[in-house]
Amino acid sequence: MIYFALKVVKFNAVWLLIGCLTTSIDAQQLTRHQSAQPALGTLATLTWYATDQQNDEELAGAFFQELDRLNLIFSDYTTSSEVGKINASVRRKEHRLSSELCDLLHKANVLYDQTLVVDPYLGRLTHLWKASFKRNRLPSRSKVNRARKRSGTKWVERDQSTCTIKTTRRGLRIDLGGIAKGYIGDLLSDWLKKKGIERFLIDLGGDLTAGSAPPGEDGWRIAIGQGESIVLSNASVASSGSSYQHLVKGGVRYNHLIDPRSGWATSFDFTSTVIAAQGWLADACASALPMLTKEGRERLADRFGLRYQMQRSEEHERYPNHPDLRSK
Repeated sequence: MIYFALKVVKFNAVWLLIGCLTTSIDAQQLTRHQSAQPALGTLATLTWYATDQQNDEELAGAFFQELDRLNLIFSDYTTSSEVGKINASVRRKEHRLSSELCDLLHKANVLYDQTLVVDPYLGRLTHLWKASFKRNRLPSRSKVNRARKRSGTKWVERDQSTCTIKTTRRGLRIDLGGIAKGYIGDLLSDWLKKKGIERFLIDLGGDLTAGSAPPGEDGWRIAIGQGESIVLSNASVASSGSSYQHLVKGGVRYNHLIDPRSGWATSFDFTSTVIAAQGWLADACASALPMLTKEGRERLADRFGLRYQMQRSEEHERYPNHPDLRSK
């Protein structure tokens, strides 16, 4: 068994084995509750323990309302969201941001400075590839080059003190698809704690954020496939893999990771699982690590206190290099 003190993103075969499934718990009289609703293009599930005095239906309703509110900040699939309105702007202009979007863009830019591959302003490029995957056709080299040149952090002027960004290129698009779910998990975790809920597991379609352990347990027990399981508490874990979405053309299998340095979808097979103290880190780094060198991966892990397991083509790597990834 592998012990993590962090969040989980899954491969196709991730499922939950939640320990302590009984409903009436020890001297604290805590009761297990669970509620699920469609959200963020997936099924979002909240599992938590609370006293009988706490109204479970009322808490669940408020939780999913807060989730919907956050989606209307970060989603780039609707023009009514904050990100959607910025993307729909046809002029080069300054945009004043909500505190949540301001904070997430700052975090993404910190990772960009460390990796050069986590870039929240690649919307033109990522949407080109999403459309290509949907049509099962490769985009032309000229379209890729044009989208790459018109995308990226280089076209944005940021002022963190005033929470504003100014786009200096028309048509620049924000895409937070590789980091927003993890960050939403972090915000929802804080929201639950303010409501007095400490023992919980948030599953946003495989992006998992855990609070304190269920009563009488070391943590939330989660199976990650291939006979391995983790015990998660007060942490997040995210996984990514090339089997998630791919396109095969000319004998080459292109996967959903887009390398902004070339503009092209990557073509190596990989799986990666990243454990971090915060969901946004686990979410973003699960996709970023496979695009980095071994030295770059270890440098990023040391910088942010990450633990990961990654397999890329014929490589297999655990970091720190420890047989069971047991956290300290």
